[in-house]
Amino acid sequence: MNCGGIKRVLKVFISLFLILFLVFPHISSGEQTETVSGLEESLEQITDDEKAIVEELFILSQEIEGMIREEEEIGEEIELLQNDILSLEELIGERQEKYDQDLEILKKVLVSYQRRGPATFIETLLDSKNIKEFIRNVNIIRELAHNTGELLNSLEEEKMQLVQEKDKLNEKQNMLNSRRQDLQVAIANKIRLKNEQEAYLDSLKEKRQYFEQQLKSMELVWEDLKRLFPQIIEEYTMIVNQGYFTVEDFNIKIGLTSIKGAMYDDRINEVLEKHSKLPKLKFEFLPGNARVEIPEKKLKLSGTFAVVEGKALKFEPMEGTFYDMFLEPSSLRELFREGYLLIDLTDPVGSFTVKSVEIKDGYIEFEISFF
Repeated sequence: MNCGGIKRVLKVFISLFLILFLVFPHISSGEQTETVSGLEESLEQITDDEKAIVEELFILSQEIEGMIREEEEIGEEIELLQNDILSLEELIGERQEKYDQDLEILKKVLVSYQRRGPATFIETLLDSKNIKEFIRNVNIIRELAHNTGELLNSLEEEKMQLVQEKDKLNEKQNMLNSRRQDLQVAIANKIRLKNEQEAYLDSLKEKRQYFEQQLKSMELVWEDLKRLFPQIIEEYTMIVNQGYFTVEDFNIKIGLTSIKGAMYDDRINEVLEKHSKLPKLKFEFLPGNARVEIPEKKLKLSGTFAVVEGKALKFEPMEGTFYDMFLEPSSLRELFREGYLLIDLTDPVGSFTVKSVEIKDGYIEFEISFF
């Protein structure tokens, strides 16, 4: 083949490569979006009776997932404890060796003292030729007695420390055994839940395949939300930090004995509606209760707000639903695993500290401490 033919083949090959590289990723992304959208539509169309069954299966699925995470966390803690125990054993070995060496030195000193006896020390003093030598001999004997006493005290302290370190080691070993028992219980619970799920599906007989598919759809949509939720929180945080909320939005009022402020849910929703590009968060404040929703993803959360470091209000979810299906506490924790939902009050509060927060009808009220 001549040079011109080779160049033509290379051009065709490169063109095909570019087409594959540029087109197929978009097809894959489109298919993924279409799949999630189709699953969401499928879940919206099931009847109330079917939803009750899928919810039961989904709750079991969440519990199993929570057990798996718990098992992993306990395993990590066991590994850390084992490392601590190894380090502690090495330290105890070093101290035991030093203790034995010091004890041997003390034995030699005591044997020497015993051989010489107190009469020898008296003779040493009486043999002094002058007052200067007498004082020097007294100091030598005093120093020997002092050093022996210090060595005895030091050995006793080392022994006490050794005992304490061994007690700590035993305590950690007991903790490790307790953790292992917890792990065994978690594994047993996981197996039990899997068996319950299998038995429940078997009881559905001919509809088993249908409900398995609905459960799979539910789990895939839930996984998609867990992937998306941290991005929504991150976008919300960015909107708050970029100054879209003015000082006036915090409604600061100075009284004779306190400073109070308020944030209204309709104002928060207005700002998020205008600046969010991802599925939008929606806030609703009721007396003693804060609701946070992502309507597009059928997620509803209910909880309270707590003061964090005197400068922010953190949303603490108490319960939630996904497609009107109950979420387990472990699932709520998983949603906020990568970050919390905060209302940052640094700008309006300044150098003061937020003392308390109260959720009222349509707004949250916070009090600022002067000191």
